[in-house]
Amino acid sequence: MNPHAAGDIVAQNGLATVAAAVRDEPVHNGIADPHVALRYLDKQLLADLIVKASTL
Repeated sequence: MNPHAAGDIVAQNGLATVAAAVRDEPVHNGIADPHVALRYLDKQLLADLIVKASTL
């Protein structure tokens, strides 16, 4: 999974085009400093992925 937010110049959409196992997922981190890690970490889709990975 590749979560990416509009305005984040580091995490970008399109990683799935170069890595077949990756799924691009847009998230909304607001307009002020969208690359802040805590804004990504509070997203449900990332929490779900962490739970899934921890039960393997």
